[in-house]
Amino acid sequence: MSTAEGFPNGGIMGECVRTHDWAATPLGPAETWPQSLRTTLSIMLNSAFPTYLAWGPELTSFYNDAYIPIMGDKPDGLGRPFPEVWSEVWDTIGPITNRAMQGEASYFEDLPLMLMRRGYPEATWFSFSYSPIRDETGGVGGILCTVHETTERVRVEAALRESENKLAAILEQLPVGVGLVDLEGNIVLSNQALQQYALEKIPSRDPVQGERWRSYTPDGQRLSPSDYPSARALRGETVVPGIDFLVTLPDGQEIWTRVSSAPFRTTAQEGLGAVFVVQVVEREKRTEQALRESQTRLQAAIDLVGLSPYTWNPVTGALDWDGRLKAMWGLPADAHVDEEVFLFGMHPEDRPRVEAAIAQCSDPAGPGIYAIEYRVIGIGDGVERWV
Repeated sequence: MSTAEGFPNGGIMGECVRTHDWAATPLGPAETWPQSLRTTLSIMLNSAFPTYLAWGPELTSFYNDAYIPIMGDKPDGLGRPFPEVWSEVWDTIGPITNRAMQGEASYFEDLPLMLMRRGYPEATWFSFSYSPIRDETGGVGGILCTVHETTERVRVEAALRESENKLAAILEQLPVGVGLVDLEGNIVLSNQALQQYALEKIPSRDPVQGERWRSYTPDGQRLSPSDYPSARALRGETVVPGIDFLVTLPDGQEIWTRVSSAPFRTTAQEGLGAVFVVQVVEREKRTEQALRESQTRLQAAIDLVGLSPYTWNPVTGALDWDGRLKAMWGLPADAHVDEEVFLFGMHPEDRPRVEAAIAQCSDPAGPGIYAIEYRVIGIGDGVERWV
């Protein structure tokens, strides 16, 4: 049987096999090859998967069209000894080959190899299997290596891990809790500041957590979970202002937080989930509450003794006074007044004394206290009053 008859088709490498001078190799003319080699070679040449065949004690090389890109710009390896074709990595693949020639199959996933196939050392990764091929004597006539190069995937995964590690390092430095949720509301990424809340799912998608996270409308009603920031972001709202939540922590402690959120999308604007931020505002909320209580007590005291407080900045002229004080000037409570009106209502004989006291109080070297009695003449009713 001629070489051409034995190996029809097979693409580029099939033609190379048919025209190669095999008589100059340890295998001798193709007509003398054993059927086990011919059958294996025919299967390999017509396979769409990158495959390499090494046959005989000298490990004479064959490979198919799908394997050509793996060779790069290496010299044609057809008919050459396997150790010579891949000499730069033989210290790694040589022992694997020897085990296969002894009948032991091997499989490796993402094995790193430093190849010389483009004129420079190149870090590459491959997943492959080495299988012994039995000949007519029952011994191992050669090995069949099916190969899948995973270099690009390994590099992308490494870059992704590096990016994720950098992101995680950045997130851990933030003084606020940050989380990423998928479209189902599951938290898939969180920093340590967020983990204190023991969340696996955002409160709007978890009834148990929803009871621990309470927010209220201005009129004191519980906010609907559908209006929580992350729920709104998952619906595609791009501007979700921060909302305050009273949170019960796992240890029973209650703290105030402010939650904001934004959609998380691909570059093609396809929704992947949402990013949310949790900021502790306990001190701010407690201060606001204390201020409200203080203002309430102050107003009660003012109303009880009939005081009329006002604030006045002589430098800017800004003036804020209440309805009771306006009444002393003979003005209605809703009257729009300014500094000029305030000064105009003072008795002409007392105004110079008042202005002098103000100047003395404003002097950094002065007493810093303004306390004076003077007369006003009601602008609206002309009544003279002492204040």
